[in-house]
Amino acid sequence: MNKPMKIITLGFIFALMTIVINAPMTAQAGTLTIYNKNCTTLKVLKKVKRVTVHVFDDWFIKCTDKKVTVGIGQSKTITLKETGYTTKGRWKACRYSAEPMGTSEGPSGLPGDEDLHITCKKGGLWCGCFKD
Repeated sequence: MNKPMKIITLGFIFALMTIVINAPMTAQAGTLTIYNKNCTTLKVLKKVKRVTVHVFDDWFIKCTDKKVTVGIGQSKTITLKETGYTTKGRWKACRYSAEPMGTSEGPSGLPGDEDLHITCKKGGLWCGCFKD
């Protein structure tokens, strides 16, 4: 093989490897819409008409980790990462949990590549979030 052909071949292989390695980062990210139906919280012995929801990945692989505050009758949408990077140097699909602060009542195993909707509502003493 002559020298120009080797350079072209090596360039093609390098370009192909770059595409394959970066493919997980270019995938479509999903969204999570949080609606607060009637959740309230106590702040310094005063009832506040909002709830803070902690959205975090189930496997701790550097996915989205946010705290979202939503007022009664309002909704907020956040963007989720589809994949995260593990400590062993591999890409892994993100799975999320969404829990109101101070409780563990919320959906888990939510995929990061879909458009999801959850509703937070009061049930007894605590607020819980549930997938629509």
